[in-house]
Amino acid sequence: MVNGGHEGHRVRGRYRSAEQIENAVARLHRGEFLVLDCGAADDCYAQVNLTFQGVYDIEYRDGSPARHYRTHTLLPARASSALAAWACAQPDWSTAFDWTCIGSMFTKAQQDASEAPPGLRAPNARPAGGARRNGREPIYHVALGPNWAAAQASGEYRFSTRNATLDEVGFIHACFADQVQAIARTLFAPADEAPVVLVIDEDKLPGPVLVEHAADANDFYPHIHGALPIAAVSNVLELRRDPTTGVHWHWPYHDSWREPVPARIPVAREEGYRTDLTGRYDAGLFLAGYAGSTYLHLFDTQGAHRWSWIAPAEHELDANASPGALMDHLRGLVKSLPGREFADIAIEPFAVEDDNGERWGLIDETVEYGFPHAELRPNRLGFNPPWNGEYDT
Repeated sequence: MVNGGHEGHRVRGRYRSAEQIENAVARLHRGEFLVLDCGAADDCYAQVNLTFQGVYDIEYRDGSPARHYRTHTLLPARASSALAAWACAQPDWSTAFDWTCIGSMFTKAQQDASEAPPGLRAPNARPAGGARRNGREPIYHVALGPNWAAAQASGEYRFSTRNATLDEVGFIHACFADQVQAIARTLFAPADEAPVVLVIDEDKLPGPVLVEHAADANDFYPHIHGALPIAAVSNVLELRRDPTTGVHWHWPYHDSWREPVPARIPVAREEGYRTDLTGRYDAGLFLAGYAGSTYLHLFDTQGAHRWSWIAPAEHELDANASPGALMDHLRGLVKSLPGREFADIAIEPFAVEDDNGERWGLIDETVEYGFPHAELRPNRLGFNPPWNGEYDT
């Protein structure tokens, strides 16, 4: 039996209330997941997977693998009630199920993949947060250009919607990705000047965001209760005239949200290019390369990050070593991995920090960009839908 874990879950994304979670579980197709991410703690989430056999597999994790549990049910109502109770941090939310600890599934692979290959003398990189989003998405606000320009001058945005202020309404109207285009078309279609879409990072908002039902639209919308500081706007996206009508505004990233960042991101091996050193070995997966320093990331067999080695030239050869010499040395280290085989891989988002404070890893930057996007840093390789392993630079 597992208890409810820590209190104060700060669930991100659209599905927060019991009604929203129930509707989301009811809409799952076989093979699909619903993940609720706790923004108040690292590596804490609850999820349900409707398997191809029609079973609802429910998992909950609160930090370490030792607190990773699984159960199952055939009833969608039981699955949604468990997730809703978890999201609200209700006492004894888990007592309705018999749970199995599945931490042992990851512990052995973690131990194996945490062992440094021979010859790696540089210090390990330190884990850094902010890579794994668990399906977290930004929220948006459609604004007139002059209103946004005024906010940049003053330091905060105080308009609720096109013709109403925060003081008049009491909150700022926001929306989710699939609602942006409809709002732009209904509220801003007659505007002579193109409106802009503000991408908002909830974590940087000083006030609360409540997802509330709008009876006139029969849908749920996020409402920002307080002013919007410009520091919480991670990106500004442009709208374009609809090419078919020439009248309505079109958001070019509308269809991107059909394929959000997957739990494991495919990375295709491209021999002789920037993803040349990827593949499998006896303890899991590996990804290596050069980006000012040589690096080697190790993962377990399921693609979860376990260990990273990042070393500038002076750690291995000398300070004047060429990138080619460093890569030759790194290839030799990769060859020493037991059972090494070059291949395409699929890995979970992760981030580590080197001694200079630079972030390395495959980082989910959806909230920064405003559309599904993951970046291999510091190489600056971008991964996007259709998530086939190919990248852009």
